[in-house]
Amino acid sequence: MGQKHQIEELKEKLIKFGLSEAEVNKLKNISEMVRKLEEISIEKETNEMFAEAIEESSKNYEQKIEIIEEKERIKPSDPEWSDYVLSYLREDEKIKGHPKADSLRRLTELLIGEIVDIDTKVCQSPSADNGWRATVSVAVQVSTPHGILRASGAADVYPGNTEQLFAKFPVATAETRAEGRAYRKLLKLQNVVAAEELVDETQIFDPSDRIEAAQIMMINQMCSKAKLNINIEKLLNKYDIKIDHIDKISKSKAQEICKTISSYQDTGVPTELIGYQSDWRS
Repeated sequence: MGQKHQIEELKEKLIKFGLSEAEVNKLKNISEMVRKLEEISIEKETNEMFAEAIEESSKNYEQKIEIIEEKERIKPSDPEWSDYVLSYLREDEKIKGHPKADSLRRLTELLIGEIVDIDTKVCQSPSADNGWRATVSVAVQVSTPHGILRASGAADVYPGNTEQLFAKFPVATAETRAEGRAYRKLLKLQNVVAAEELVDETQIFDPSDRIEAAQIMMINQMCSKAKLNINIEKLLNKYDIKIDHIDKISKSKAQEICKTISSYQDTGVPTELIGYQSDWRS
């Protein structure tokens, strides 16, 4: 609900409860209107139904006022802004600490304004010719006290950047990611990634981008006792990769691991990684 709509609703309530339009117009903001409603409720406390209605209205608007006032104290340019925004998330609105796209939608309406339009465009549909890639853009418009605020996001999804379960629904997955990115822009979040953008590489199935047998052999040789004496299982743990999933990682991730191993020739192997096990794949 936008602030303008809230003000109009409060005005209607005050007129309904006996104030003239001129008296209502003298009230400058939401806080004064709510306080006036509280005064009326005290004066008419003998009317039980009236008192209950005011109590419910006051509770709702006081919560809105607290959010507005706190938001005014913390600005998007402040380092604490992202933490402040995310503090309004419930636990069921996060996955591994990252906000879900639909929770960012709720925060946008809570802290920025009413969403008045969501425009989704499928820029590219998946086909064999484009490697089953779907590209979607989403533009969001929000009504604020200062006018319409707009932001857009885009995302592409294909088997090489999406877990197998979601890669079956590339357009829907791309739409969710794109919408989440639009909300991140509207909320001016920094260093925040939506839960739907997180990818477990071991769950990606793209035959054209799988680690090659030669790369596995290279990792084994470089880590052997004859070379750097590195415990491969502990090394893979640094990348959140289980040892029995090594044949499921991408070529680029394998290259990254090989680069790290190679760097140890100059810097020395960290103590916690020492201890090659020849049977690491068994």
